[in-house]
Amino acid sequence: MNYIYDILLDLKPILYDFYEWDPIDEITHIRRIPIIKVSRECLQHLKENKIRVDSSFINEYRYKAEVFQRKTVKTLECAVIFTDGHEAFGASFYKNEMNLKSRLLLDEEDDVLEISKPLEEKKFDYEILEKNVGNPFRTKKEEEKERYIMKEMKHVKNKEKLEYIYFECFNEKPEEKDNIIRKICSELETKFDSVSDTIYHVLKLTSAKK
Repeated sequence: MNYIYDILLDLKPILYDFYEWDPIDEITHIRRIPIIKVSRECLQHLKENKIRVDSSFINEYRYKAEVFQRKTVKTLECAVIFTDGHEAFGASFYKNEMNLKSRLLLDEEDDVLEISKPLEEKKFDYEILEKNVGNPFRTKKEEEKERYIMKEMKHVKNKEKLEYIYFECFNEKPEEKDNIIRKICSELETKFDSVSDTIYHVLKLTSAKK
């Protein structure tokens, strides 16, 4: 079994590039973790979908990954690095399902690619459960902002507040009050870059005044 040692992972349900890692994220300091080389097609499936693997896969890699935890070393249930020889990412499993993923820092990914050069591609059975939720054209912070907006909008019942949000976003009064939320959500979907900041800050401001 081939390993890489002493790397960092920011394990999340969706893959984010290393430059989007948040300083408040819980970064996992890996002591060692197995490397698995797969085909390009397989890597794309693993990156873009929620997948389930056979128990034989879990058993093969169970407790092989270790993390530094303060002054001790802890083993992980099942975690590996997948690579196709051109890119790599880390993944952890829970009850046979890949639940968390992480990009690597550039120099650490280069090390994985170097180690993987002589390795043969591994084939194993997996089932695609569903596509990962996430927008490839938005950053992590933009997705978090959108989730906050949609969550808050569901709870806005006061029409005056809705009219205020609408006016701040579009500099006009809504003609149909009953369709304010629908209009704002539609604009958010089609013109995210131009309206999301305004909606976000207005919601934050009005929420703080509760």
